[in-house]
Amino acid sequence: MAQQRILCVAYGQAVKERRCHELMAAGYSVIGTTTVKHAEPLLVGNAFDLVIVGVQFTDEEKEKLVSLARDKYHIPVLLVCGGEMDEGIIADDRVFAAQGEEVLLKAAARLMHQKKAMAAAA
Repeated sequence: MAQQRILCVAYGQAVKERRCHELMAAGYSVIGTTTVKHAEPLLVGNAFDLVIVGVQFTDEEKEKLVSLARDKYHIPVLLVCGGEMDEGIIADDRVFAAQGEEVLLKAAARLMHQKKAMAAAA
């Protein structure tokens, strides 16, 4: 079975490295970046199973990336939130950054399982 692929877009280098390390340790294939501008072309040439978007980007940047991933490429998006839920951004799921990597991993696994189940049913 092929590894599930994740695009992880985190605002800072340290956060990106930590998050990517945790995801890879959990068995995922991960490409990480710290800019939305760099993430956009990565969506074009790669078949991702999930996109994780970090809290610190502007609402416009998050909305742009979430819309591109969900609407154009039909990839589920997990939005990492800060103190507020980013209600205006239509993501497939949300977690709070303060909840830690364990909650992020559980949410990622759940979204990818749902995507796989939907694909099997189609």
